[in-house]
Amino acid sequence: MAHADLMEALRAIVSQEPHWSEDDLAEWAEEFLMAYEGVKRAAMMEQERLLRERRMPPLKRLVRPYQHDALLPTLPQSPHGQLHGVGFIFDEDRDDRVLVAIDDLKDTPSLVALAEHEGGLDVYARKPTGLTTVSVGCDEWGVTEFIPYQGRWKEVTADFEGSDRRFHGGVTKNPPPTQKNRRGITTIVRANYIIL
Repeated sequence: MAHADLMEALRAIVSQEPHWSEDDLAEWAEEFLMAYEGVKRAAMMEQERLLRERRMPPLKRLVRPYQHDALLPTLPQSPHGQLHGVGFIFDEDRDDRVLVAIDDLKDTPSLVALAEHEGGLDVYARKPTGLTTVSVGCDEWGVTEFIPYQGRWKEVTADFEGSDRRFHGGVTKNPPPTQKNRRGITTIVRANYIIL
């Protein structure tokens, strides 16, 4: 049922005198919801098709072998390649939409690698990005962030405490006033983290 047909059916039910019965309303609601789900599913399938046909091929041509930065800890898994300088790690289903996520996030500073696993996204970055979810096609992937800490990748949580950076309960603990550190970089507060 097309959108216009649904609206016409709704107007016909609402304008009935005397008012419609609960059975009629329940039957109409069921029809409406089934039709709405069908339209929504068709739109999602079309969006996924366009993603695969139009967006993926150019991105796949830009994929290069992964170049590991020796100053960073080794990633938990070997990346399958890199796009825009950001590594990517496939899980067993090899969901190449991770390339779209990298393309969408290419302007996010400090990204090192993304790893998609069962509808979630592990983000490895030089410093916290503040990402909580990433939309890819019709899916919303929850984000787990990792930053280098004492020679390994450490998950960024609300109570993470680093040596120069203190994170506690999502709020900075004793944040310093804006000042220049020994390298001349000004300390700023972004998202829920102190970033040097």
